[in-house]
Amino acid sequence: FGYSGVLIWKTLVNNGLSIPCFAVANMKDAVNHARRMATNGDAIVLSPGCASFDEFRNFEHRGMVFQELAFSA
Repeated sequence: FGYSGVLIWKTLVNNGLSIPCFAVANMKDAVNHARRMATNGDAIVLSPGCASFDEFRNFEHRGMVFQELAFSA
C-alpha cells in the first residue's frame, strides 16, 4: 500500500517471489488481510519496505497505528 506499494508488489511478483504477496489499499486493510490469513499461534509483524510519509507522520506514528490495528478486535 502507499505511494510505492504497487511498484514494490510488481517488482517482487515479476522477479519470482514464491510466497503470497498482496496489494492492499492501506495499513488497516493489510492488518485485516494478515489477520484473515493467520492461524492460531502465528505472529503478524510490521516490516516496512520504505518510508511512508504519504500516510504517517514518522516511523513512530506508523508503529502506533499498526499496534492499534493489531490489538483491535
